[in-house]
Amino acid sequence: KVVTVIGRERPDGSVEIAGVGVSPCNGLSKGMVRDDAATTQAIKSSIAEASKQAGVSIKSAYVGLSGSHIESSNRWDQVHDNPAESVITQEVLDASMATVHDMASDSGGKLLHVIPRGYALDNRHLVRMPIGMHAREIHAHTHVVKGDEASIERLRAAAESAGIHVADLIVEPIASAEAALTSTERDDGVVLLDIGGGTSDIAVYKDGAAFHTAAIPVAGHHFTNDIAVGLGLPPTV
Repeated sequence: KVVTVIGRERPDGSVEIAGVGVSPCNGLSKGMVRDDAATTQAIKSSIAEASKQAGVSIKSAYVGLSGSHIESSNRWDQVHDNPAESVITQEVLDASMATVHDMASDSGGKLLHVIPRGYALDNRHLVRMPIGMHAREIHAHTHVVKGDEASIERLRAAAESAGIHVADLIVEPIASAEAALTSTERDDGVVLLDIGGGTSDIAVYKDGAAFHTAAIPVAGHHFTNDIAVGLGLPPTV
């Protein structure tokens, strides 16, 4: 299925769900687009339902991305080296992530996320938030998520054919983790498993940050079919 959720920010900063649209979709298989026209139509129907509930017109959206082509890795890169010790600002960290982004983009696959896990400042290791500290040399420990560019662009094209500008693509286990996990769970270490119809999305958090991200093509449809075969029943019962 394709699901559209429209949120409205409250004065206190929390988010109110203003509209939800759900549309069956025969154009997706294991999280990937197999029929462009069917996927586009499902997106249109889902958006129309959510827009009607919320009373607003939707022109752009954040689009969730899944599929077995999603892969992740952890990197350790030198991102800053000054002859003299200097203060670390948000601008320095932003430049550090941009450096990792450029280096990670050089290898294969479409780069989707560069998530900081921690920093090493000279001889101090695994500093989570170094703003205000001083260092000459900075190494960044990051979690990098990539996907197959052709599969990604096919999903983007289906959304744009439905009249939706893709504000950004977000890997679904990362989005689910942001919504469901507490800071304590991330610090202690946790595995989030989001079982859908065609894929099971996995996010592993360790020491407060993402450590592993994946989507495997085994999920609810497979469980239902196995039970149906075992009981001699059609899957739709």
